[in-house]
Parts: sequence; structure tokens; C-alpha cells
Amino acid sequence: MTQREDVIKQYDHVAIAVKELDKALSLFLDKLGAVLATPKHYAQEMNMYIAEVVLGLIKIELIQDADPQGPVARYIETKGEGLHHISILVDDIDQVIYQLETKGIKLVGKKTEGPGDKWVYISPNESFGALIQYWQYG
Repeated sequence: MTQREDVIKQYDHVAIAVKELDKALSLFLDKLGAVLATPKHYAQEMNMYIAEVVLGLIKIELIQDADPQGPVARYIETKGEGLHHISILVDDIDQVIYQLETKGIKLVGKKTEGPGDKWVYISPNESFGALIQYWQYG
């Protein structure tokens, strides 16, 4: 086993794909006792609506596609609503990408240019069906 390079800071969030964000917020806030961390907003760079809640020590990102043919909408169509991805916070997304690609890991869906947050996903084919995201705050 190789020594782990220190690029991972911590877990960041779990994302749940939903058809109706307002309905999901109502469940988490009104019935489960979660606290609103980030109000519902339109994330233009991803073309989706997002809100974040905290339940205990767990940050949950609720995501709804703005486009009925978008990637999250297609995900829901094939797999149903539910867990979409887990996100791991890193300091240097470029270093993470280099390390993963060097090890032959297939990556999908990345944003590494321009201002703001940057991210990359490991192909679910590489990670036993789980979509894993590495995230760097911009």
C-alpha cells in the first residue's frame, strides 16, 4: 500500500437528488429538525437549485436540476431520488486530479477553471457505483 498524500482535508457534504427542493427542505427543516445552512438558490455554473441543511454533524446538500434533461434529472429518472454523491473537501484540486490520474482513476464531470469553487468526480465505475466528488472552495 502506498503512503497517502495529504490532500484531503475532511468530508464536506452528502448530496441528495430531489425532484422538488421545497418539499425536501420542508421534510428536513420542519420534520427532521435540520438547520438551514444555505438557503435555496440557483447555482448557474451547475444549472441547478441547491440548498444545504445541517442535521447533527452532517451537512446535506439538496439538489434539483433546473433542466428537465440535465444530469441530475437524468439521474433521478434512472435511479430515483436519493443519495447522489459524497463530497470530500481538498486544498488543491489540481494536485488531487494529478494523483488520481497518475493512479489510473477515470474522472468525470470536472470544473477546474475560472473563479469560484472547483470540483471533480470519480467515475462511479471506479468506485463501486458511488459518485465521489472532490471539492475545493474558491
